[in-house]
Amino acid sequence: MTNTTMKKTALDRKLDKIKAAEERGLLGKKHTNRTLRKLTSNKLAVCGAILFLVICVLCFGAPLFTEYSATAFDLRAKISPPSMEHILGTDQMGRDIWARILYGGRISIIVGLGSALGAALLGVTLGLYVGYKGGLMDNVLIKISDIFQSIPQMVLIIIMVALVGQSMENLIIIFILTGWPGMYRMARSKVLSLKQQEFVQALRAFGISDLKIAFKHLLPNTLGPVVVNITLSTAMFILQEAALSVLGYGVPMEIATWGNIINVITNGGTIRFDWLQYWWMWLPCSIMLILFVLAINFVGDGLRDASDPTQIG
Repeated sequence: MTNTTMKKTALDRKLDKIKAAEERGLLGKKHTNRTLRKLTSNKLAVCGAILFLVICVLCFGAPLFTEYSATAFDLRAKISPPSMEHILGTDQMGRDIWARILYGGRISIIVGLGSALGAALLGVTLGLYVGYKGGLMDNVLIKISDIFQSIPQMVLIIIMVALVGQSMENLIIIFILTGWPGMYRMARSKVLSLKQQEFVQALRAFGISDLKIAFKHLLPNTLGPVVVNITLSTAMFILQEAALSVLGYGVPMEIATWGNIINVITNGGTIRFDWLQYWWMWLPCSIMLILFVLAINFVGDGLRDASDPTQIG
């Protein structure tokens, strides 16, 4: 054997190191799912997940972090600035701001996440089965989704709230009814790209029912985009709830939500023109809302990048 064949170049040595690293990653203890590896290597996604969990723990464990109620009045302490007794001050009715932020966060998160999950369940179910079957029902649902998406969503929501009335349950149902078309079209487009694949043709040749093909074999191929869409829809619905509350069309004012707390800027009576002076009544809640929405968006962006096969890394 000659010296030229025995001697390795710098490129060969570098390729050998890469091969060894790949083998250690695939065969060693560090073997993990590619999507999970990419997600955990995304610093913004990890920070977003931690922030999301911290805020959820604070809100759903509110009795552990405050001794006050979100609705208890104390007119002797109304419009009090932050102090040792009330760490974020009180509002115009003497209610503790910190307690209202924590308890109100529960409602806002439930409205946002519940609406996103409901819209995903309805839209993906219809998109998978009807998109796979095609025919008249598919054409009808496409036209219905076109009508829903041709109207500005906020305008449609306000009209529906005015018709059915204000309540948390009604708002969740309205968000689901206005949010399903996007999920439906996403699932349908994925199914249309998969239904002509060879594995689907083989399943059909073996006599597998359309329902089983759609929900057992096609559904796993749509879970990545669906999870990403759920995270981003959650953030969108929370912001919409806050905007509706400021406009007076959200959850009833007697229920603490992040939107109703911020609503004090426009509907606060004594502070209508002095919102900078009484900053503690709206600024901490606004910061909490912004942080939570950013956290969800960071997680959603990380999931999208991690589940995208075109992204190398």
